[in-house]
Amino acid sequence: MILLRTLSNAAAELISGALRQAQIQLNLEDRFAVLVDNQQRTRTLQEAVPATLLDQAKIWSGKTDFQIKLYSDLADIPCVLILCEKGNGPM
Repeated sequence: MILLRTLSNAAAELISGALRQAQIQLNLEDRFAVLVDNQQRTRTLQEAVPATLLDQAKIWSGKTDFQIKLYSDLADIPCVLILCEKGNGPM
């Protein structure tokens, strides 16, 4: 996991947009997740992780019921987590 922190939603959207565009151009959408956690978050962290990465995390962890509930659950998932303002923290 790579953690980036920003103080504005606009900066978080700019950064995540650029990373997602690079993912598409390089055909890396299923290789790592780009996650934004801000006060307006409408999806859980688990919903934001691509299904292929979640399936891999279940295999890596050895837990078929693996779920992402805390930031620490992202530790072994290839992702860039962008925290904006205070984020929403643990679910």
